[in-house]
Amino acid sequence: MRLKTLAATCLLSTAIVAPGLLLAPSAYAADAAITSFEQERQERRADRQERRREARGDRREQRRDARGGRGGNREEGRQERRREARGDQRGERREARREARREDRRDARREGRREDRREARREDRREHRREARREDRREHRREVRREIRQDARREARREYRRDVRREARREYRRDVRRDARHDYRRDQRRYYNHDRRGHNRYSPPPRRVVHYSVNHRPSYGRNWRYHDRYRHYNSHQFYYTDQFCRTDGDALIAGALIGALFGGALGDGDGGAYLAGGLIGAGLGASLNDCDRGQYRYGLHSAFTTDQPYYWANPYSGVRGVVRAGDYHSWGPRQCRWGDAEIFLPNGQVSYDRVRMCQDNYGRWEVARRQ
Repeated sequence: MRLKTLAATCLLSTAIVAPGLLLAPSAYAADAAITSFEQERQERRADRQERRREARGDRREQRRDARGGRGGNREEGRQERRREARGDQRGERREARREARREDRRDARREGRREDRREARREDRREHRREARREDRREHRREVRREIRQDARREARREYRRDVRREARREYRRDVRRDARHDYRRDQRRYYNHDRRGHNRYSPPPRRVVHYSVNHRPSYGRNWRYHDRYRHYNSHQFYYTDQFCRTDGDALIAGALIGALFGGALGDGDGGAYLAGGLIGAGLGASLNDCDRGQYRYGLHSAFTTDQPYYWANPYSGVRGVVRAGDYHSWGPRQCRWGDAEIFLPNGQVSYDRVRMCQDNYGRWEVARRQ
């Protein structure tokens, strides 16, 4: 537009000037000026076109590059763009996966550390429980040993008390026997010294009792044969009391003495008759005479009084016996003892007898009413 305006201006100025110049040189100069102007104008136009072509070429090249080829295939461009987009997405995904793996590794390390801490706490608890169980076992063993020691001390105290009670009972029995002997001797002294005061309730003890030892070899009847058990007593001294075997007028005195020993009266129902007749047995009782029964009764009294075995014998009939007093025991309100007797007959028979005797209020022994 500017060029057209410039050309018009030149033509107008030439038309105006041409009449003034009127000369050919002027026209030639004008043509030369117009020609140079046109050349410049064409050069400028060529430059502009070249620049435009270059710009179009650049844009075309860019579009071609964008389309993916020289032919301008849009599909290829789209594919290329898709590939680039996919590449970008793949890279993003790859980066995301890397980041996820890094995060997983961080989480795994954190989880591993947490698991290690949990395992350490579990191990601490297990170790604490093991130590608690060990302490419980140690405490249990200590408690068992403590109980064993307590049981041993308790048993020792129990044994000590048992020994003390046993010794006390032994002392008591010894005292009872001593007191009984003392009371018996006192009663004897009372009877002897205070007979005038009317102590008729005290039975007089047997007086003028003469007994002598009998040789262990029988003096009469060399053909006497005793039981084999008699060998245990063959070396002992057997005693014979003459007062219980008299056949003259002193037999009444002997019966009174026997009745005094056993707390009964003379007769069929006295304690001595019951003792020698009922407890020995009908067969053996028939084999013993009155002298044998008297010796047996006196042996019982002597064994219970002296606490020593008494060996009695009748040298005329050949009957011999041993009497022992057993331990004390309480029978109701009374203090009693059992007496064991062995009686040997000259024909080889042996018999055993057992009788209970109790003390009265004065310490004297008498046959119990119930055996």
